Amino acid sequence: MRTQITLLLLGCATPALAQAIEQTPGQQAGAVTTAQTIDTANTGAADIIVTAQRRAERLQDVPVSVAVVNSEQLRSQGITNLSQLNQAAPSLQVSGENNFTIRGVGTLAFQQTLESSVAIAQDEVNLASSILGGAVGTFYDVAQVEVLSGQQGLLFGKNASAGLLNIITRLPVLGETSGHLKVEGVHRPSSPNNGLGVVGEATINLPVSDNSALRINTVFSSQDPVVKFVGSGTGDFGLTQFGVRVKYLAEFSDELSLYVIGDYNQEKGVAN
Repeated sequence: MRTQITLLLLGCATPALAQAIEQTPGQQAGAVTTAQTIDTANTGAADIIVTAQRRAERLQDVPVSVAVVNSEQLRSQGITNLSQLNQAAPSLQVSGENNFTIRGVGTLAFQQTLESSVAIAQDEVNLASSILGGAVGTFYDVAQVEVLSGQQGLLFGKNASAGLLNIITRLPVLGETSGHLKVEGVHRPSSPNNGLGVVGEATINLPVSDNSALRINTVFSSQDPVVKFVGSGTGDFGLTQFGVRVKYLAEFSDELSLYVIGDYNQEKGVAN
């Protein structure tokens, strides 16, 4: 069983990352995800906002090779986890055991405790081991994913010498009560155990005060074994994943905000 718990506390004295994005009616500064695009006043072209250098910048202004996959692209291409991300980012290659390479450079090893040279970061938390790529790598309530090529060690640590997979989730929305629920099921009658599977995701956004909001995400995935164990003893060949993420955002002023994230993920079994 794999269990991962992350707590991130961000206090900043700069405008919120999403402040540069044009607001839609009913939305406030700092409550919009960076996955959206904005129209420039001079050219009328759409700008893609990225955080590849730990601050919100236009993609054209970032001196780094970055491939950006937003939430709409993830949905339309059916990408639900990190292992499928190469469908939208050709520079990324994925092999077994969550081994990632970017432009052919990476760490290929069966030992998951080794630090990969392609780092994984989620909401500015660096996940030092690829063993966390299972439950964490399941995309739920994701705003965008950035694939950074080349050395990123200066900003993201020593295990980002070949590149970085930067996952950015959606911020809480101030002054809005909303939510959604999605459930998917699968049945594989040709497999020995019928191969039943279910995936469920739920999100709720709640205003706490005029200048703060809470966002809660949960995900559950269960897949029956698609192979039959014929050896002695027992074998756990199914796969069960569970995750919950709680985010709190408070905007005290245009220059000061507080952002707290609590993240719990659990994975049991193997994928077959």
